[in-house]
Amino acid sequence: MLSFISHGDPGDFWQPGVAELQYEKIWKLRGGFDAWCHRTDLLSSSLLVIGVQYGWELWQG
Repeated sequence: MLSFISHGDPGDFWQPGVAELQYEKIWKLRGGFDAWCHRTDLLSSSLLVIGVQYGWELWQG
């Protein structure tokens, strides 16, 4: 099932590009609502990955 979701190439989540690094610098220095939204998005993605990995370990074990 996970192979259908992933496309094989690492995305911006794992390897940020130049634009993402510049936005990160702006969010870090200014903060605000956009920074909160970005951090919430990253947190939800990270929690999803942790949940999938844990479920995979339970299923395999």
